[in-house]
Amino acid sequence: MTDKDLTALAEFGLTSLQSRVYMALLRLGASRPSRISSEIGIARPEAYRVLRELYAIGIVTRNIGSPIVYRARSPDEALSLLIDRSSNALKRLEKKKGTLANSLKSQNLSNDSLANPRFSQIGGGGASVIMKETELLNRAEDSFDWIISREALQRIRDHRMPDARSGDAVLSASRRGVKIRMITEVDRSNIRAADFLSRYIQLRRTNGLALYMDIADGKEIIFGPAINKSEAISHSSREADLWTNDRRFIAGMHALFETLWNTSPEYVPRKNPSSRLGAECAQKSSV
Repeated sequence: MTDKDLTALAEFGLTSLQSRVYMALLRLGASRPSRISSEIGIARPEAYRVLRELYAIGIVTRNIGSPIVYRARSPDEALSLLIDRSSNALKRLEKKKGTLANSLKSQNLSNDSLANPRFSQIGGGGASVIMKETELLNRAEDSFDWIISREALQRIRDHRMPDARSGDAVLSASRRGVKIRMITEVDRSNIRAADFLSRYIQLRRTNGLALYMDIADGKEIIFGPAINKSEAISHSSREADLWTNDRRFIAGMHALFETLWNTSPEYVPRKNPSSRLGAECAQKSSV
């Protein structure tokens, strides 16, 4: 039994004690609760309780009759069952999300709205920042001013990455009539994404960006250091990403955006992109 295995099993939804009992059954083979109790040093009633829990989950089996003997299912079978269990739990939560969100909103009596200036840190790492960015795009009504790094622009059309959610939100906002201006770095690595987005937004190019900035309708802003590839899929805290609706602060940051915008050349897309993305652009433009 290793700490690494115990930690890994916890990620699959087992408690520490459940993991220890399951691993003991793997080592010992078919066993009575009393033997498990002695093996891992827990009280016999506790061993009975945990074994019943593991049986209910499905990762151990037991005989019919007396004495009761438990057996561990193979690791492949057990882990597959735990994955299915987690997936089903997520589906149940997704179904409950709307009802619970509405109920919680009805209890929000603090008048904590965009009218009250405040600053807050965005927890949860790069993936959480991308989610917040998408929320701002979806809320935008008139304008969205955006500074995005070279690597982030490249990922925005990669549907394997969380950034793709921002790309979909761009198209949706553009169709709603939101004026989107983006300042970014363009090179061979991301020119296909630049060609695509330039059909829907105003895009200018610069070099050496070390930060991102998203300003929605001049009312909200998120900003921080540029997010690299590993951070984009991570939920570990970066502790440097901030959101605010403070109008005076936003006005100052917007002035910086305007300065960079006015000194950056317009991006001119390739006339005849030979990539598959070019065909996709033409098809979407005709819709």
